[in-house]
Amino acid sequence: MVNVYNRLKAEGLKARLILQVHDELICECPESEAQTVADILREEMSGAAKLSVPLTVDAKNRPQLGGGTLMLTYEQAGDVLDDLVDELPEEIFKNLNGGVSFVEDAVRSDDGRYTLGMYFRDKMGRHIELYYGSFTELYGDMDDETFRRRLRSTLHHELTHHIESQAGDRSLERWDERQSELYGFGGIDVKKHTVCVR
Repeated sequence: MVNVYNRLKAEGLKARLILQVHDELICECPESEAQTVADILREEMSGAAKLSVPLTVDAKNRPQLGGGTLMLTYEQAGDVLDDLVDELPEEIFKNLNGGVSFVEDAVRSDDGRYTLGMYFRDKMGRHIELYYGSFTELYGDMDDETFRRRLRSTLHHELTHHIESQAGDRSLERWDERQSELYGFGGIDVKKHTVCVR
């Protein structure tokens, strides 16, 4: 990931990394740079670690971010979220008095990054918001199973903030902040976490 960021800068490209979700990177670039950026991603990510088996990398181009729609409607996606919540032990949700809300809108930070989810601890209590619209903007053409994995990952990330908050631990919050400082992007909007987590 760092090598991709450095290559994009070194080659003077207008492309920028806008999101990292585990082993995936999403870049935004002019159409004229799409093939070059895809090649850089393949080269750098396939050589990211020295393993006894090769790392395979798949790079896909979409003409415009958010150009597609999820195969799942907002209501269907809400049902998936309900199932994901039901899979987890009740103890994880202790003191999450506002629960988990699924918001239809896309949310962007001041620097243009999409926010997939946020954990709040404020005067109203503790709650999580996940943003369906942000998923459609970033992953407009993903299949149902990929959507389920992305939604589960975001839910678990925000629940980790909740659990750490109850324990007085800010490790994940600091990690999010560090990712934003280092790379200028992240799957979670760190500025909003900093404001909302008190």
